[in-house]
Amino acid sequence: MLTGCSGMALLNIRWIDCRWVLAAGAVLLMNACLLGMQITSDWTRQNFWTLQV
Repeated sequence: MLTGCSGMALLNIRWIDCRWVLAAGAVLLMNACLLGMQITSDWTRQNFWTLQV
């Protein structure tokens, strides 16, 4: 929820283009999906910290 509020605050700044914020979010989502593809049954709780960051 905190990231959603900060994202909305970024969109209210006049000199920040909304398309750049959308593109940055899409890149972060793509990175999380690519990291998530490496999950196997051998993973433990400690291995998920990098995905959550």
